[in-house]
Amino acid sequence: MKHDPLLSDDPREVGRHLLTARLGEGGMGTVYLGLSPGRRRVAVKVVRADLAADPGFRKRFAREIDSMRRVGGFHTAQVVDASPEEERPWLVTEYIPGPSLHTVHRSTDHCPPGRCAPWR
Repeated sequence: MKHDPLLSDDPREVGRHLLTARLGEGGMGTVYLGLSPGRRRVAVKVVRADLAADPGFRKRFAREIDSMRRVGGFHTAQVVDASPEEERPWLVTEYIPGPSLHTVHRSTDHCPPGRCAPWR
C-alpha cells in the first residue's frame, strides 16, 4: 500500500508517537502512519481544528474512544493510545495494512463475500 509523505505543516510527533507518512484525510481529520515508542507501526488520527473547537464533538469523540476500548480489537483495530482532551484530539490504533473499506467498495460493484460484512 502506498503512503504519502508528510506535508511541511504536518506534525512530526503526536503524543509519544513519531509520524512517518500520511495514510489519508477525511471529514474528521487526518490519519498518519506512525511508530509507537516500542517501534510498532500504528495509525494516528488527528482531529480537524474546527471539530476540535466544538465541545459536542469532543464529547462524542471521547465516547467513541471509550467504545473502541471496550470492543478490544474484536474485528477492529485495537486502541493503543488516545488523548481526547488535547487542543487537537487524537487517537492511535494498531496499524492494519491494506486498502480502506472505501477503496474496496469503490473498486467493485459490491463488497466481495468474505471481505466485508453485509451492508443493510
